Amino acid sequence: IRAAMADSLRALDTDYVDLYQLHRWEESTPVEDQMAALAALQAEGKTRYLGVSNYSAPQMARALKAARFHADQPAYNLFDRHIEAEILPFCREHGIGILAHSPLAKGLLTGKYTADTVFPADDERSWLPAFQGDAFRRALDVAAQLERLARDKGVTLVQFAIAWLLRDPAITCVLVGAKSPAQV
Repeated sequence: IRAAMADSLRALDTDYVDLYQLHRWEESTPVEDQMAALAALQAEGKTRYLGVSNYSAPQMARALKAARFHADQPAYNLFDRHIEAEILPFCREHGIGILAHSPLAKGLLTGKYTADTVFPADDERSWLPAFQGDAFRRALDVAAQLERLARDKGVTLVQFAIAWLLRDPAITCVLVGAKSPAQV
């Protein structure tokens, strides 16, 4: 973790970052050791806040016993709502902000795909189950229904999907990615 932080600071040409996160649960190193390393970086002023990403509620509970962290970065969108049962309540209860990633469901909530869309081999959607066969067609049908709802509200599907996430005060930030200047 210390070497990764040094690399990050060097690449960003800065002395500290605002938020430094563990990207996913790693079984090979105890989370207590990982969190202690993050806490040490925070104590040294190399990061202001600590976070985790893609952790379950029980994993966050264990990490929280090791060191206070401030953010969780789970996937969350109109198609992927798995965090609502345990993760959202846990974060609300413990004052942990949520940085929702994949808010547009990897493009499903943009309205740009059709059943004929073929993804390049180097695109993860070319093998993800949600983008294959009947599952993909069903998702496109749902996206079309959501697009009609959005239009009735006078907004685009993208605006609708983001607003739906931001309706919940536990959502601190929506991380919308872009692959090109046109998407920005």
